[in-house]
Amino acid sequence: MTVRISVETPQKPFSEWCLSAVKELYGITGEFPKYKCGRAPIVNMKTLPSLLDILNEFSIITPILPKSTEATTSLYVHSILNKVAADFLSSNSLSVPGFELASDTLEQIFIIKPQKQVTGVYGRGPVDYAIDLSNGVTMGVTEVKREDNAITKGLAQNAVQIESALWESRKRKRDTCDLDGTDNDEVPNCCFGIVTNAKEWYFLKCTFVNGRTKFMVSHSYTWLLMEAQSSTTDGRKKAKVMTEMSRSD
Repeated sequence: MTVRISVETPQKPFSEWCLSAVKELYGITGEFPKYKCGRAPIVNMKTLPSLLDILNEFSIITPILPKSTEATTSLYVHSILNKVAADFLSSNSLSVPGFELASDTLEQIFIIKPQKQVTGVYGRGPVDYAIDLSNGVTMGVTEVKREDNAITKGLAQNAVQIESALWESRKRKRDTCDLDGTDNDEVPNCCFGIVTNAKEWYFLKCTFVNGRTKFMVSHSYTWLLMEAQSSTTDGRKKAKVMTEMSRSD
């Protein structure tokens, strides 16, 4: 006689989550609360032209590759993430709220990790790009979608991804604190997400406060691609002005 035991779990692959299920899971009614992104100055002035070149190339090549895959888009997103990550050095960045950072050495704060395996209470699987701090804590997850109409699906997946990454980071930090007797105040309490098709960029924030998980989602950001598509000097000058404005905020 064979006895089979089936154990149901709320955890499933990130790709299986849809927006309605995510809202039901986290008790979200209506639209996500709006997230207003902050700004950080570009430290290395070579970064902006490099970003514009990448996006300009993407805007040119996409129409002539109508059957380009999500992987093609992902390559451009990877280049953009790496350019931005390299611009953030611990000696010239003040802090990242909710995370412990080294500030006495000139080192790259953010490390981009493609296809990192993330496991949480509700989701599991590889994420397109994890954004890790130099101390190993995942502070962000990027979900890449090729089609414009896949953004909604991407938001659902990314919400579960960043909640899972936050759960994983908090568990690891708590275990470390319990072992060495250090303060639990350093346990991360937020994680950020990005959903993009390389043209539109949405930013998410997941926080864990007083036992509750909360999400916020930004509007779509597209101005950088629009500037990249303008190959004129005026377009470059306008992009530079916007960069200077961000420095004065």
